[in-house]
Amino acid sequence: MGRPHRICFPGAIFHVTSKGDNDQPIFIDDSDRQDFLQILWKYKREYKFSLHSLTLMLTHIHDVIQVNNEDTISEIMHDINSTYSKRFNWKHSKTGHLFKDRFHAKLIQDDKYFLQATQYDHLNPVKAGIVKNAEDYYWSSYRAYLKMDSCMAPFIDTEKVLSLVSDNKAEQVRLYKNIISTTTMETLGKLKKELGC
Repeated sequence: MGRPHRICFPGAIFHVTSKGDNDQPIFIDDSDRQDFLQILWKYKREYKFSLHSLTLMLTHIHDVIQVNNEDTISEIMHDINSTYSKRFNWKHSKTGHLFKDRFHAKLIQDDKYFLQATQYDHLNPVKAGIVKNAEDYYWSSYRAYLKMDSCMAPFIDTEKVLSLVSDNKAEQVRLYKNIISTTTMETLGKLKKELGC
C-alpha cells in the first residue's frame, strides 16, 4: 500500500519539518547552511512559493511554506531536500540518506495556527538552549522579521504573518517581537503538542 497523498492546492500553507536520519546532523558547518539557502532560493524562484518562516537547526529544519500555484508541497520539498542531500554527501564524502523518511508537513487551516507555527519555528533555538533570545540565532528568519542583519532576508515573506499581528504597519514588528519575547517555555511546550512537531 502506497503513502497517502498530501492535500495540496494553490494557496495552501504548510508547517514543514525535515529531520536528519537517526537524528544525525544535517549541517556540519555554516557553509552547509549557506549551501542549503542557495538551493532553497533556486527552488523558491522556480516554484514561486512563499516562505513565511525558516529555522535551520543542527539536526532538523522548520519552515512554513505557502504553495502559490499547481505545484505540490511534495514536489517542492523533494527537490530541495534531495538536491541538498546530494551536495552534502558529495562535499563530506558520505553516502546514504541524509533525511529521515519523508518530511513532515501539516496543512495550516487558520490564522491562529499560522501565527503559532512561525512563533514555534522562531523560538526553537531558545527551546533547544542554543541562545537565550530568539534574535541571537543567526540561522532563523526571525532576524528578517526584526529587520536585523539576516542571511534569510531575501527569502522570507514577512507581510502575511505581520498583518495577523496588527493592521498598523508601524506597530507590526514591535508587536510580533513582543509575542516572541514574552512566550514562556511552558507555552512553547504546549505549542509543540498542538502543532504536532
